[in-house]
Amino acid sequence: GSWVCDGKVRVWEETGEGSWVCDQSCLRPVGSSHSDWVRDVAWRPGPRGCDTLASGGEDGKVLVWRKPEGSDAWETEVLGEFGGPVWRVSWSVTGTILAVSQGDDAVSLWKESDAGGWERVKEVEKGADTDVAS
Repeated sequence: GSWVCDGKVRVWEETGEGSWVCDQSCLRPVGSSHSDWVRDVAWRPGPRGCDTLASGGEDGKVLVWRKPEGSDAWETEVLGEFGGPVWRVSWSVTGTILAVSQGDDAVSLWKESDAGGWERVKEVEKGADTDVAS
């Protein structure tokens, strides 16, 4: 995925001939979109029956994007709205935890609940004394 200053996330697909085309459906998602610069995009690793990515923006939103197999549309869900810009989003190796780095130097960890939706499982603020091994 890529992004530019228009608040849109772009997903590129290989044509099989060595060239790439933009998946136009991501420009018109079903659900929310960003209203300002998109600062980061991260693909969720692992097979899950659909393509999934997360995006963080200058507008303080984190969106989770899904395109189920066989679907022509990307669906978005607002993971959360933060008080300032979201600089980075990054999935764990297993794709079960999403780390969000906010403009106030805080980092939060999010997990998808069994009932759907997202829950914050940890927050680390600037200068916090943390034990990474725990």
